[in-house]
Amino acid sequence: MRGLIIGENNMFKIQSSVSLRILILGIMLGLLLIPINLVGSLVFERQTRAGEAIEEMSSKWGGKQEMAGPFLVIPYQALEEEIREDKHGKEIRVQVNVFKEMYFLPEKLNLETDLKAEKRKRGIYEAVLYHGNVKFQGNFKQPSISDFPMNTKKFSGRNQK
Repeated sequence: MRGLIIGENNMFKIQSSVSLRILILGIMLGLLLIPINLVGSLVFERQTRAGEAIEEMSSKWGGKQEMAGPFLVIPYQALEEEIREDKHGKEIRVQVNVFKEMYFLPEKLNLETDLKAEKRKRGIYEAVLYHGNVKFQGNFKQPSISDFPMNTKKFSGRNQK
């Protein structure tokens, strides 16, 4: 009977020990962190693979597209003043020919678009790809000399940079 009483006292000490409870709780938390990390790494891997799959599908389809309305580019030659040093180290002003471009937007611009979305699948991943027809139509005002800077020397038909 005496051994039974000692066993019960030890069991009571184990059950009432705060430090032992904290130790067991810490071990349980540590063991539960393993599946949490596994799930987190799986989610990260799936996100990475989804991005790669979408990028691969869109690159085969044509990649990222941007549309900009039409604009008129007129190259011209202008005289600009530069400050240089002569052989004596004195600053002198010199006029230099510079090639530039002037951009003109249309006065009126009509766009007709027919855009269709199409879902494509690659394994478990899905991407939306777009197919469209675009029709631009615009009217440009004929540029005049007053639209260009005062230092414009001449207009050229091609870019001479």
